[in-house]
Parts: sequence; structure tokens; C-alpha cells
Amino acid sequence: ATYDLGRGVIKRPTNTTEMYEVPAQQWADLTSEDNRYGVTILNDCKYGWDKPTDNTLRLTLLNNQRNANSIPATSEHLVFQEYQDFGKNRFTFAIYGHAGEWQAANVVAQAARLNQPLRAFTVPKHEGKLGAQFSMLQTSDPRMVVTAFKQTEKSGDFVVRLVNQSAVEIKGAQVRLTAPIEKASEIYGDEERRGDATIKDGALVLDMKPYQPRSFAFSLAAAPLRLARPKSVPVPVPFNEQVVSADGQRNSSGMDREQHRSFPRELFPRQIQYKGVTFEMGPVDSKNALSVRGETIQLPPHKGMTRLYVLSAASKGDLTAVMRIGGGEEPRVDGDKREDLTIANAKKDEKAQAKPVNWLEERRVYPDFAEPVGQADSCIINGRRTVGAGRLAPGYIKRDSIAWICTHLHDAEGKNLLYNYGYLFVQTYDIPEGVNSVTLPWNDQLRIMAMSMGTAENDEIQPLQELFD
Repeated sequence: ATYDLGRGVIKRPTNTTEMYEVPAQQWADLTSEDNRYGVTILNDCKYGWDKPTDNTLRLTLLNNQRNANSIPATSEHLVFQEYQDFGKNRFTFAIYGHAGEWQAANVVAQAARLNQPLRAFTVPKHEGKLGAQFSMLQTSDPRMVVTAFKQTEKSGDFVVRLVNQSAVEIKGAQVRLTAPIEKASEIYGDEERRGDATIKDGALVLDMKPYQPRSFAFSLAAAPLRLARPKSVPVPVPFNEQVVSADGQRNSSGMDREQHRSFPRELFPRQIQYKGVTFEMGPVDSKNALSVRGETIQLPPHKGMTRLYVLSAASKGDLTAVMRIGGGEEPRVDGDKREDLTIANAKKDEKAQAKPVNWLEERRVYPDFAEPVGQADSCIINGRRTVGAGRLAPGYIKRDSIAWICTHLHDAEGKNLLYNYGYLFVQTYDIPEGVNSVTLPWNDQLRIMAMSMGTAENDEIQPLQELFD
């Protein structure tokens, strides 16, 4: 059988006593000895395979074995192994029959289609300045696959990572983008320069050996059409808490009042960019967060900017709170989602004549700054490990927009809490014309780090299906 390794393939024989399960990535293939036909198993997240007989190929879907003969069941290494796949499992596999050998059957493309399905999005009606069709990047040979396309870490140039997914050398392949490539160089994985690259008629031209990966950095000429850049202006925030600390610096405040955990000064940025909107962060050596208590925030002049962006996180678990958009006679602690409070105010006195009130309430969930944003079903419950089927904390994925992540936190003494990740999230609010203030929730467990008024056309793009579980 032939097994996918991601950067090549390997052929392995039928099972032996020493090799009864083998690893592979997105597919494995079993083709007849005369190469007239074959069958490929495709999958999106399972990696254990075996071939017990000449005409049988198997993909392991669930695994909870324990080798009780070699290591006692009470061993620290195996205490959870017999329960490791208990809980909800979601995966996709497909059986793909083909004529001839797997190379001619386009198996690699079929596996990519399963793992990266096309996604549809809705956008507001527009003139279609880019025409009926638009491709940001094109390659001239389907065997040459793009594995990454991104900006460089140190400049505004771009990086493309490519791999030849075939056993045949590719000659003179081209990579084209929407604008001509002006200059290019081959780079290593860490983006250090490796050598020159060839450009012809605005395209990158290259050769690739069988299964060879290559990376290039390049700059582009001016695009024939440019979209309007997002605009934003900072909103002044009256900070009252210090949630950043240096290594070894005691902090009696912090993000939470129980453990006094704080963000590390060496990682805390001066600005955070979110979809082109700029957040101006507070100073690292003084108060840099607002513990909210119903403050009314005046919005700066924001002509043409219709959205408020709030950078925040909760300090003691996810919390639900209400933001009031616009002015009004009385703030409310609770409220319905985007409720017009003319009716609500009128109910206070049925005899009184209802007066129009130009404010709305937005109820939102604000995620915790230190809780994992996702996890599988877990045998860790309330900080303690449990053993036994059915005793699992359910898995989850938080769907909130993450604007910033740090790799560790500080404790109250300024010591590094390794692998304790920290997060800041973005909430967005539509601001009607003429509204010049917002009233924050009354919940001092919510920390606001920055606010900006802005507008971004791409905020209107919405997927037609879930992008993750």
C-alpha cells in the first residue's frame, strides 16, 4: 500500500508483528498488482493505518487500547489510555475508487478537496469592480501545491510556500498574482534569504524536484485596483487598573483579584491591529485597563465611522453584560438584545405618555482572559483528573473574535506561568447616526483594554456555513 506523508509518500508491506500499525496523513492507497485499478481511503483527521492482508486496507477511527501485559494499569503513563477516545468524535473519511495508478487518479487533489472544502460567503450588493472572476494567486501546474501564502514577519512583502506533490520533476512552473511580481528571492523556513529567484513577465518561474518544498519572498507592483483601507480613531478610556507586569514585579491588581495574574510586559504591545482597525494600548508602567462600573464614554468625532470596536476580556469566567448605545434617562443593569426601550420606559408608568428614547441595549458574552478558547472532551474536571467512562467535561470551541494572544502570564510575584495563555477579544457594536456616547456595563469583572471607532467593508462578509466545529 502507498501512504501519504504530506511531503512525499512511502510504500509499506502487509502487517508484521513489529509493524502492525503505521502513520499516514490524508490518504492511503491500495492499487492492483497490474496497476489497472485501485482504491484510496481519504480522511480529515485520523492517522493510524494498517494492512492486515494483501487486499485489505484499514484506517483506525477510535483507539482506547491498553497494553496490560507490559505495564501495570496503574502506571502514570497509561492511567487514561483506555479512555483516550471516549466522548464525542467528529471525523470524515471517503472511499475513492480509480482506474490506473494513484498518481494518474489525482488522489492528492481529492484529499485536499476533502480537507479544504470550498466555502461560500455572503457580501452586500456591490458593483463588482473585480469582475465576474477573481483569483488572488495562480500556479501553472496542478502538481505544485501552495501550502502557505502570508506576509513576511519583518516587512510588508509576501511569502509563498510551495511543494511538488508528485514523483516527477516539474520544469518552468509559474506563480502569478493579481499584480506583477517586482522582485523575489528564495528563502528558508525562517524567512532568511537563501538565494535569487527568477521573474519573467511579472511571474515567478521555478523548477521543483519530486516532492520538493520551496519558499519564496516577493514584493508586488501597484495593484490595478485598491480597496479603501479601514479607518479608525481611538476612543479615550479612563483606565483604573494595572494588568501588566515585568518579570519579578509584584502586582496587587492584575486581571483577576484572586490570583492577581497579569500580562507580561515584554509581550504587551503598544498597538493591536484587528482587521485594519488600530487599538491604542495603555502604558505598560501604570494603569492600562478599565474595570467597568457603568461609565459613560464620549465618542470622538467619527464622521463616516459606524462601528465601535471594544478590546476586552473577563476576569472570572465568561460573563454576560449589557452595553447601552446612545443617551437615555436611566441605565439598566439587564436588557434584551438590541431592545428599543421606548416601550420599556413607558411600562414604568402606564399613565405617563411614552417619550422616544434614542438608545439601545446590546447583550453580549465576554470571554475570560485565561480560559482555553477550546478543548476536546476532557478527563480534567474542576482541576482534578477523573477516571471512568462518562466522567468527562464536554469539549467546546469559543467562537469569539480573538485579537491578541500571549504565550504566558505572570503571577502575583511576577513569575512566569508557562503555557498559561492569555487572550484579548473584540466585540463590535453598530453606532447609529447621531449617537455620541455609550454606557458601559456595571460589572467590575470585565476589563476593557482599548476602544476604537472605525469602519471596515470586510466586516460585512459572512460565511454561509460554520467554519469550525
